Order: sequence, then structure tokens, then C-alpha cells
Amino acid sequence: MGTTVRLNLKRAGQTEPLNVSVTREVIETPSVEWRTLDEDPSVGYVHIRMFTERTVEETRQALQDLQAKGALRLIVDLRDNGGGLLDAAVGVASQFFPPVSCCTSSDATSRNGHIRSKRAGWRSTSC
Repeated sequence: MGTTVRLNLKRAGQTEPLNVSVTREVIETPSVEWRTLDEDPSVGYVHIRMFTERTVEETRQALQDLQAKGALRLIVDLRDNGGGLLDAAVGVASQFFPPVSCCTSSDATSRNGHIRSKRAGWRSTSC
């Protein structure tokens, strides 16, 4: 991070390489995007791209923001979700479901385990 890398790029149609220097930086991309629907602002739309260390907090922020904007219903979009951390997925589910067994996992040996949600969430307090 913060170190400079020098690149020599060869391009089609060019005889001389292009020399550029770039500085390495961490690029943070959100795992959650949200908005209210233009057609019906009482509907919040939450798109969760993957489950990372930040997803639980980003989802909490999304739900608070959507509630403040008057959302009464939610669409949670998991299409094209690349997966990720099981703890993050459980943390997100915990924001919607009461504290019950909400996930079942199995490992390569087919042993099953149950993971409980942590608390009641958005739906039980707002809808």
C-alpha cells in the first residue's frame, strides 16, 4: 500500500512502450447498495452483492436510511451474490428474522450444523 509500481505497457500499433507509474491503494467497494423505488417510494430496494466483513453494518445502514425515507416494505436482492462469509450472512439474516435457527450448514463430511440468528430485526419492529 502506498508503494509505487512502474509499468511498461506495449500496445498494438505502437513501437515504443508506454511507461506509467501507479501507486498501490486499497479500493473499498460496497457489498450493499440501496435505494427506494422511483415507482413507489414506500418500497426499499437492498442489493447485497456479497457477504463480507462490512456487509452486516452496511445492511444496518441501508435499513436505517430506508426507514428514514419512509420505506415500509423491502426487496432484498441476492441475485449475482458471490457468497462470502457465513457469519456475515447470518448477521444480515438476523436483521430480518426473530432469534430462531435460521441457517443450516453442512461441511464436506456432510455434518450439519444449525446457526441461530442473533436478534429480531427490521420487519418485527417496523412493519
